[in-house]
Amino acid sequence: MDKIASHHDTASRSATQTLLLSCGILASVLFTTTYLLEGALHPGYDLLRQTISSLELVGNGWTQQVNFIVFGLLISCFAVGIRKELSGGFGATAFPILQVLVALGLIVSGIFVADPLHTIGDYISFLALIIGFFVIARRFAQEPDWGLGWVIYSIASALLMMGFLAAFGTALTHGGPAGLFERLAGLVRSIWTILLVGRLLSGIKFSPQS
Repeated sequence: MDKIASHHDTASRSATQTLLLSCGILASVLFTTTYLLEGALHPGYDLLRQTISSLELVGNGWTQQVNFIVFGLLISCFAVGIRKELSGGFGATAFPILQVLVALGLIVSGIFVADPLHTIGDYISFLALIIGFFVIARRFAQEPDWGLGWVIYSIASALLMMGFLAAFGTALTHGGPAGLFERLAGLVRSIWTILLVGRLLSGIKFSPQS
């Protein structure tokens, strides 16, 4: 009974820890809102065909550069928070490190507008995200409070992201709706993160493992 209670005890989470986890939600919402507003404010910008990174090349492109960098910094904070939540066991180190790599890739993409460094930053972020889904899926499989649903959801998210990114690459090469597929890939990640953090903040915790 005590063990069950400890998994659902919101009082044991400090304000700092809550803030660190909340950065995962803030990162997704702020980044998405910013690039949507930027796209709407630039006449001629086609969000279905043009990439998010294209906004770095328009007037006031520095705004999108800052957006990438802030996104990365917030994900770094989330990585610190999720490291404490995992508290040992499978993925307790690997998953937060992968989130740091996601953040690093975003910051690189923000600092360097031109290729090849910009594209390298993109590759780092997307690859770390996909691997992270599989890593955390295995951890969910060991968690009685999370269940099979989160295992399936995390794997499905990885596969969806892979599919959207493959479609993005093809569309980018052939003049298709690359922007749409890139945004769909990002949306998969954002929704997953928001739901994860929301569940954690509702009181569900990971089991302490050695």
